[in-house]
Amino acid sequence: MKLNKWILTAASALMLTTTTQAQLPTQQEIEAKIIGKWKIIKIDGKDITTDDRSIDTYYSNGKGYISVSDQNSGISISSWMNKLDMTYFLNGNELVKTTGATFYSRINSISENNMSMMYNKIVEEGNVYTHNWPAEFSKV
Repeated sequence: MKLNKWILTAASALMLTTTTQAQLPTQQEIEAKIIGKWKIIKIDGKDITTDDRSIDTYYSNGKGYISVSDQNSGISISSWMNKLDMTYFLNGNELVKTTGATFYSRINSISENNMSMMYNKIVEEGNVYTHNWPAEFSKV
């Protein structure tokens, strides 16, 4: 009887794992849908205000740019750093994008208009920041 419960528990866990893995987007799905401009709307569960927003633009050749608001950077005049060059590459649903810093993330879902990812590491000027930052984007 205990063996049957163990087998049932193991089978349930396997089904849950398989279902979760099957829901992750493939690299081909991401490549087809990521092209264009994406505005960050939430990070770490918090809405992003216009003054803290960035827009990522992806081209099909692994290049693009990021426009970032500098409203809260400590300078007296708000401005946008327009078209900060970016390169990116995909490995499955893992996305690595590099500007002056390198951002490591996992794309959890992507549609024509929405993208959800988990940033897990940022490397900037030799400093490594690790954490799980869930982020939500909408297509512009």
